[in-house]
Parts: sequence; structure tokens; C-alpha cells
Amino acid sequence: MAAKNLLQDTSLCAIVRDEIMNPAGGIRDFVACTVPYVENAIIVDTGSLDGTREALEELEAQYPNLKIFDKKWNGYADGRNFSIKKADTKHILALDADERIVRSNFGKLRSIMTKHNLPSYELPI
Repeated sequence: MAAKNLLQDTSLCAIVRDEIMNPAGGIRDFVACTVPYVENAIIVDTGSLDGTREALEELEAQYPNLKIFDKKWNGYADGRNFSIKKADTKHILALDADERIVRSNFGKLRSIMTKHNLPSYELPI
């Protein structure tokens, strides 16, 4: 199922801090809902103290396309830019750990990206 919905040449870029549990279900759910559908995933931890970093290390072993980095918190833009610089794909999918795209929507997004080769896409969330 994942191959049908895979966003090729796309990297998920996310910055996280203390996301072991959040209103959307936590870091484990975030990774399970997003990482299988992108070519690469870059998650930057900005100083978690709640076990998020340790959970990410466990998840990194399960998902070969997931890369975890650490960066001292210096604002959202700094962390986001750091994650984007780590990406080596044509497209970036920037999400927060409390945002979700459902599996079927990855397929819809892939279809849109295939039909309309635009420099960016805005997703109403």
C-alpha cells in the first residue's frame, strides 16, 4: 500500500520537542502516519526531556528512511531551516508532530504533484 502513496523525491522535515504524547497521538503515531509515505524523513529534536529522543532512536531502527538530528532550540525558523538543509530531495513536506495527513491523502497529493509540477503546494490543515 505504501508504494502507491509514496511521495517520491520528497523529504518529510519536522522539528520536535517533548512530543512523546501530543493532542494528535504522539511521536510514534506521527512517524507511523508519515514516514512510510516519503522517500526520506528528517526529524530534528530540539531538546526533548520526555523520552521523545529515545523513542525516535527506536523508530529509526524500524524505518531506514528516517534520520534523526539534534539541534539546540533557537526558534522555529532556525530548526526548520536546519531540517530542510539536511534534505536531499526535490520536494520538502514540512509538518509539525501534531499534524497528520491520512494515508489516502498521500496518494491524492502524489497525483496532484505528478499532474502539476509547481514549486510549492499549500495544504489546508
